[in-house]
Amino acid sequence: MSRGRCRPDIRRLLKLRHFRMVEVLDSTRSMREAAARLGISTAAVSKSCIEIETIIGARLFERVGGRLEPTHLCYRVLTAARRVDAELIALNTDLQYLDKSLRGKVTIGYQAPALHACLPTWCSIITQAHPYLALRCEYGMRRHLLTGLEANKFDLILADLHGIESWPRLASQVLAVEWCAVSTCDRDMCFSEVLDNWKIYQDRLWMLPVPGMAMRERFDSTLRARGLKPPERIMEINSPIYIRQIQMATDALVLSPLSMLERPHELRFNQSGAASEIVMELGVVWARDKRVTPPVQFVLDTILRNAPRRA
Repeated sequence: MSRGRCRPDIRRLLKLRHFRMVEVLDSTRSMREAAARLGISTAAVSKSCIEIETIIGARLFERVGGRLEPTHLCYRVLTAARRVDAELIALNTDLQYLDKSLRGKVTIGYQAPALHACLPTWCSIITQAHPYLALRCEYGMRRHLLTGLEANKFDLILADLHGIESWPRLASQVLAVEWCAVSTCDRDMCFSEVLDNWKIYQDRLWMLPVPGMAMRERFDSTLRARGLKPPERIMEINSPIYIRQIQMATDALVLSPLSMLERPHELRFNQSGAASEIVMELGVVWARDKRVTPPVQFVLDTILRNAPRRA
């Protein structure tokens, strides 16, 4: 019987620079571009990659069509690298926390209309309590925010929680519920009313969020669930800027959260018929397997304590 291969203890061999190299190669998928980003030669990148694969004992990248494609093992190494990076960030913050004042930077990603109005209050509370704690608030596409949170590019995100259970590394807390409506140039309608009269509205021009935004996902899945054909005439947008002006110029139907309507309280939704409505659960999300630093914990606690009241 042959003995299994005895692998070396990679804790003694892998260095932080190795993790950095794998991260850059994954993001560029090119040794030449990785070399340019790191300020070294392509030969040095190739040598370092071979060194890492020798330590690991397996290939991390395959060359496909002139580009580097990560192997399954590479993604496992990236996960470990990001966890190490997160611990070093936490250690750095803990060292700064020795004088009992919160410093450093907390990065918040957001795409949650009903929570946007809360940002000024949260930022005010945080900066008054800890003037040297820097906040970075970055608006982005929902999937970009979720993958960025897993990659330690964000500390917290504010987003729709639809399908959040498919992201096992992430934890979340619901903060608000947002109902959506459809508006014409002269009136607003519950989405259920539009569904019940879909033949009338299907051929109209629709102004919809771009694919990847949570509200668009709900719109598409609700139509599929009822066996309804999606509209063919659409404009896709990812910003609320000048939506009303575009609507008035094109006579488009606009799918919109209630928080963006001029007269949201005039709509009367049938609570028992919520399955025919677009209802978004919005909340705060963080990485459950990453130690929360004191600054991030303070920001998270501030958000949870001062969340909008839920109906």
